[in-house]
Amino acid sequence: MGLGMSTLYGWRDRFLEAGLEGLKYRGRSKVLHDAEEELNKARQAIGRLAMELELHEKKVRMQEALKKSSLSSGTHRTRSK
Repeated sequence: MGLGMSTLYGWRDRFLEAGLEGLKYRGRSKVLHDAEEELNKARQAIGRLAMELELHEKKVRMQEALKKSSLSSGTHRTRSK
């Protein structure tokens, strides 16, 4: 089967302690499993939002630098109405 005896004994012990639920949720309760899953999703969302914020801040800095550059070089144009 390719599994170590310690793995099989671990599965057996979890089954004896918590039945099928113990095997399904790796020995944890469903509530704890669901909470960990929710926490992982929140961490992913935070990471995604942090990257979006960083990209937005870089974009703003680039726009400000371009604006400064065009003002200092005298190429700034005013819009006609």
